[in-house]
Amino acid sequence: MPVFWHGGYIVRNYIFDEASLNDYVPLECYDLSGLSRANLLLPEVTLSSDDHTADVYCTYWNDWKGLVRDHLQITFLKNGKVKLTEIEPLCLFEYNCGICF
Repeated sequence: MPVFWHGGYIVRNYIFDEASLNDYVPLECYDLSGLSRANLLLPEVTLSSDDHTADVYCTYWNDWKGLVRDHLQITFLKNGKVKLTEIEPLCLFEYNCGICF
């Protein structure tokens, strides 16, 4: 969806392959292979051994935050509902484009 003015603060460009990191000028001079080896770049879902909890990880680029790894935890409740918990995001590369709306 298009955004403008203050809406630009929420834009997230999700990383679904490592080649897409080449699109971000601030990252050009950095070697991010360590993040790749640590499985911190691509989306990942892990299920608990009892299949009642799923941890969902996804990394995105935002011009006001930088490269961020989100962590959501989904708990499947006995009544058929789910509980969604946002765990503190991990900032992998801090960046601020300097534009203020």
